[in-house]
Amino acid sequence: GILRELRAGELLVLMAALSIAVASMTAIGFLTDRISRAVALQATEVLAADLRLSGGRPLAAARLAEAQEAGLETSYGINFPSVVFSEQTSTLAALKAVSAGYPLRGELRIADRLFETPRLAEQIPAPGTVYADAALLARLGIDVGAQIEVGALVLTVTQVLVYRPDQNPGFSGLAPTLLMHVDD
Repeated sequence: GILRELRAGELLVLMAALSIAVASMTAIGFLTDRISRAVALQATEVLAADLRLSGGRPLAAARLAEAQEAGLETSYGINFPSVVFSEQTSTLAALKAVSAGYPLRGELRIADRLFETPRLAEQIPAPGTVYADAALLARLGIDVGAQIEVGALVLTVTQVLVYRPDQNPGFSGLAPTLLMHVDD
């Protein structure tokens, strides 16, 4: 039976089709695995952390202490829209107040002046200072060294904010970012 089928060629065609199907499924499996790994690596940068907890109220201090005792690196922040003033000019900005350690994943890039080559930020803005998005500086008509008002605070722009890993490309990403210390 089998020898006759082999001579007729039908069994060879079936074996070739089966080999092609197995090879295709293996190649697709390898491709999807590589894509999954790449997405997982980039997801941590999009969050600026491995895990992000968010809510309308601050995380309880006891929970934060538990995480730190467990050896986890932590950072926290507050995001909110606000109007920023510089002398007689004002504009809407997306304020991001962050604590030390931000970002936990990814890199924060800043420049000393508009249109200069960016460099990695070694730390977040000190209290009383801010890093301002280039679009925010342009809208206000100011540069590094200028003072701006956010509510009752007067803050000094010390760096141009070029990139932050958790930049939002959505609607809230339309307002330029002002990065400040959470103590402010």
